[in-house]
Amino acid sequence: MSKEPISLEAGGPGATVETMNSFAGKRALITGASGGLGLEFADLLAAQKVDLVLAARRQEAMEKLASDLRHKHGVDVLVEAIDLASPCAPGRLKSSPDTRSVAIDILVNNAGYGLYGDFRETPIERTANGAKKVARTRAGPKKP
Repeated sequence: MSKEPISLEAGGPGATVETMNSFAGKRALITGASGGLGLEFADLLAAQKVDLVLAARRQEAMEKLASDLRHKHGVDVLVEAIDLASPCAPGRLKSSPDTRSVAIDILVNNAGYGLYGDFRETPIERTANGAKKVARTRAGPKKP
């Protein structure tokens, strides 16, 4: 099997038929999947026959995307409506596919949290709170 990097773009750098099909049959978890880049990642992976678990706050947007991807690419798509900024979200996101006996092969950690405005005028508590939310989603649930 080729050791070259795999491009999500068909025919991208280093792409061969073997590497382009290497994602087929796998399952990807995409956070922040209800719009923007998450939506694009979902479409690119589904086009390569990757089954998906979509995770974001906006369930209605994800359900529509899931339906579109099922019809367009014939893949299995699960939807997990979740606010990843919630303290219990990482544990819930981990356990939900587990209870469905679904293994995740690929993670696209696309969910984000942003502050707007002049950094110098943003209260430090707001900046620290945002940093805690990002760290929590990256580190996963607290261990007992």
